[in-house]
Amino acid sequence: MSRINAVIVAEGVSVDAFTGRVTAFNMLDSLFVPRVPAALPKLHIVVSNEREIEDERFFERVVIKTASGQEVAATNPVEVHFALRFHMALHTLWGVRFDAVGVFAVEVQRRPSESAPWSVAFARTLLTQLAPHPLMPVAKTA
Repeated sequence: MSRINAVIVAEGVSVDAFTGRVTAFNMLDSLFVPRVPAALPKLHIVVSNEREIEDERFFERVVIKTASGQEVAATNPVEVHFALRFHMALHTLWGVRFDAVGVFAVEVQRRPSESAPWSVAFARTLLTQLAPHPLMPVAKTA
């Protein structure tokens, strides 16, 4: 059985072609939006897995949900098969729209086969706030 070591939400990622190392840019815990609805052109979710002893295959996807459980966005399922002890899955969502501010759940869901139901393997939060970014204050006009 594998376990998830980390789930990183970021606006950008780079994968080194020689080493396979992943670098995340603009990692997000909070998202500052000037108004709603708000949209992110692209959102990357990196899932770092570590398997224990046995060989394992499963399907994985990432779902973003509102606090009430309504699905906002979901990646296409990918089949994960470990070639080595560690595996990083990179999921990308395009044009994610946030119709409200508040706490959103970012769920990594898994299932053992294509016909099995999805179950939550890991969940973390993403907070959206109606405010200018603290590093980019709104200019005051006279």
